[in-house]
Amino acid sequence: MDSTTFCNDRSGASCHRRGNTAKRTNLKRKNPSTAPRRRETTDVIFLRNEKFLVAGLLVAALVWIDVSFRRSPSSRYASRRENYSSDLVRPAGSRYDQNVFHFHNRHHGHLRPFHDDLNHHEKQIPFHLGGINEFANIPPMADAIVVGSGLAGLTAALTILDRGGTVIVFEKEPILGGNSNKASSGINACCLAEDQKWNDTLALFRDDTVLSAGRIADMDLIDTLVGNSANAVKWLHQRLGIDLSVLAQLGGHRRKRTHRPKKGFVGAEIMAAMETGIRAYEPTGRATIYLNTQVQQLITDDDRILGVVTESLHGEYGKLRSDHVILATGGFASDRSHGSFLEKFRPDLVNMPATAGAFSTGDGIAMAEILGAATTDMEKIQLHPTGFVDPANRASPNKVLAAEMLRGVGGILLDGTGRRFCNELGTRDYVSNQMMKYKTKGGLPKLRHDEQSKFYLLLSEAAARDAQRHVNAYVSQGLLTKLHGIDELSKHLSIPRRILSTTLLNYRNSASYGRDEFGKSVFENVPTADFDSEAFVVGEVTPVLHYCMGGLTIDTEGNVLRSDGTWIEGLYAAGEVTGGVHGNNRLGGNSLLECAVFGGIIGRNVPIDEIQGTPSAERISKEVEEPADIISMEEVAKHASPGDCWVALYGTVYDLSTFAEQHPGGARTILSLAGTDGTKIFDNIHSPHMLDILKDRIVGILERTAEPLDDPSDDLHLRNIYTQELKQHSSKDNMWVILHGTVYDLTDFSKGHPGGAFLIQKLAGKDGTDQFQVFHAPEKLDMIRRYAVGSFTEEDGVLEAGLA
Repeated sequence: MDSTTFCNDRSGASCHRRGNTAKRTNLKRKNPSTAPRRRETTDVIFLRNEKFLVAGLLVAALVWIDVSFRRSPSSRYASRRENYSSDLVRPAGSRYDQNVFHFHNRHHGHLRPFHDDLNHHEKQIPFHLGGINEFANIPPMADAIVVGSGLAGLTAALTILDRGGTVIVFEKEPILGGNSNKASSGINACCLAEDQKWNDTLALFRDDTVLSAGRIADMDLIDTLVGNSANAVKWLHQRLGIDLSVLAQLGGHRRKRTHRPKKGFVGAEIMAAMETGIRAYEPTGRATIYLNTQVQQLITDDDRILGVVTESLHGEYGKLRSDHVILATGGFASDRSHGSFLEKFRPDLVNMPATAGAFSTGDGIAMAEILGAATTDMEKIQLHPTGFVDPANRASPNKVLAAEMLRGVGGILLDGTGRRFCNELGTRDYVSNQMMKYKTKGGLPKLRHDEQSKFYLLLSEAAARDAQRHVNAYVSQGLLTKLHGIDELSKHLSIPRRILSTTLLNYRNSASYGRDEFGKSVFENVPTADFDSEAFVVGEVTPVLHYCMGGLTIDTEGNVLRSDGTWIEGLYAAGEVTGGVHGNNRLGGNSLLECAVFGGIIGRNVPIDEIQGTPSAERISKEVEEPADIISMEEVAKHASPGDCWVALYGTVYDLSTFAEQHPGGARTILSLAGTDGTKIFDNIHSPHMLDILKDRIVGILERTAEPLDDPSDDLHLRNIYTQELKQHSSKDNMWVILHGTVYDLTDFSKGHPGGAFLIQKLAGKDGTDQFQVFHAPEKLDMIRRYAVGSFTEEDGVLEAGLA
């Protein structure tokens, strides 16, 4: 039967037809006697639909009320949360793709993914007020939860751990370090004993900071910053063994007070050592680190912090309980989305490139605002005058910072016509403003991109030598170019030789007078008079968004404040997420200092349940080493593509395929070494302890050739070292150790030793071969062969062994 009609004749309330629609239509037309019943039935159907409509509206209203009750009070933040979904997705194949969110703490039991027993709406709005009582009954899982893994966050975390506490660190990126990894100019401090010859004082440092900050300076925060600077830098050196012995004077400073290492970039060196220090506590269960995991919400009860709600890479929600949460999430200079802080407070800067990573989106500020946290100086965003323009990708919105120290060692700035236009050692806002005059038309904030609005950073041969490691790194990335003589410089910049000669001659004359027309009075590494023989280094630069001076309002203890001056109990903040420390403009070198000072203060003040004792370096570092594969250089050379990148460093082979994209200096630097022995280039830029963060990427030991190159232990010209001389090098600041008959000076190496300096210190002046063999294969000597100073010769019998 093609068509069948079922009707309830008594009520007329239902009439169901099934079959071919066209046939039903024809049937209705052929049988007009059914029309009255059909109209009656239609009216009933309309009535029933109205009932359904009313019922649907009631359900929708109830859902709306429910969602409104559950959702965060800030609709603005809710929309920002939705925008994060794309940021949370990471490329497949990363080593972090597996098992990144399995909350388990050996001291506090197991925490299931939060969304397992929730409905769809609760998964989208992961926490609501109705769950607070249940959440409050969960015992704290750590003394503190740290959100963000830059210098501020990890300083607080390590300080708490050293006191015997427990911490959980969340980082939404696949690597630790944040923007701190990129810092290159240095960290300020006054007044260390070794710097006394520069006649610096706390009053001078304070005045320079206040002058840069302007009228809105928060004097209490500045006094805290300056007054704690020396201890902060001492702590980095003494606790982590970081070399900060090079002193420089940056723009806006009247004295040399900016410290950086002899080797490597200050941010990368500090963060590598910091990560090593934190991860040393992981085997004890007192430190837990989650990567690719974003904190989405802060939870409070009666104005008291209860913990956080998180979302993993895989979209799993978790809730973690702690009475203390430390926000160290950085600024918001890279969030150009609709409704962002940048658009709200500085719409004129939305189209400017930035040096901050794409992860700098103001997460911590947004979350804390929901709890009533106050903000300050949000419109104060610093332009750094020198971000490199990459010739291979000029339009990129993210620029590599041309470190301020390049101007500190004597770099000069030229406009597109080859003329100077400012005091290169002026404050960042001053230099940037001078450049922006070229960049705008008629005072309008629309950027120009013509030849006249270009800018160049030019270094003499002597200046480049003073910044050799930075220069080499930038040259390898294609950001700086080495040129011989003024003719090559003229051709490269397309600027007449006559103009460049006049500019450089005037600069030399100003240097001889001790002052120029822009007020500059410090002239380092002035180009020589023979412009034809001078070796220049030059790169194109542009103003960039560099730092957010504004953020959460804090007090001198790092407590997050409300607008009425009260604090949110248990909520702390440090670093770029905060405001008030730098006022209108931040001095170069004060960013890392701010992180170290306020991170340390918070770490010392967070209450911990009990002192559990700091584990010994021996217990932390004692690991069972599996036999390593021996890999030939021919095999390494087969892995030389962007997706398959092996690099040999100090005799060990690393698979850096996924690390290349995460490298703070850019993937190109790593990929240029693919399939090769990159030890020499690595050594020019980094200290050996930087290898600590690559330990889990080791694929084997490089096969030694029959005639190893540059192996000091095989050098017939190494002098003999006798017991008496060896004993003279047996202190923690002067450590010589015998390993397999060769004497090594391990003073510097010990500072970055994964197991801590302690293990090497106790071998100073002794034969440590037996103890070395307990932990390491003989091939590990390749990593320290450059520290060899001689061959040990026993002159009077037996030398005390390291295990004695």
